[in-house]
Amino acid sequence: MSEPAWQLSAASPADDSALRRLLRETPLTGSLTVTLEREPSFFAADADTLRHDAVLARRHGQPAACGSRLLRRAWWHGQPAPIAYLSDLRVHPSCQNRAGRII
Repeated sequence: MSEPAWQLSAASPADDSALRRLLRETPLTGSLTVTLEREPSFFAADADTLRHDAVLARRHGQPAACGSRLLRRAWWHGQPAPIAYLSDLRVHPSCQNRAGRII
């Protein structure tokens, strides 16, 4: 049986280099082009994070998209509270015409 074209999985430290590569290869373009990278480690960059859940999508075995849900402590209405938000949402340029399906 052949491997499916798309694979979606929870990312782990074993995926660190693939995630960092994906961030490097997906710049935010405009009047100024910016890359938001996490070097030297994707997961270690969030030392103050309570929880970091990441997802990695691969197309034919290559990193195609990623996203993270982070849980951090922040101030909400004057009280410390755990706040969750989405981060690291990227689609590789070679797959951007399929971004709707990936999401």
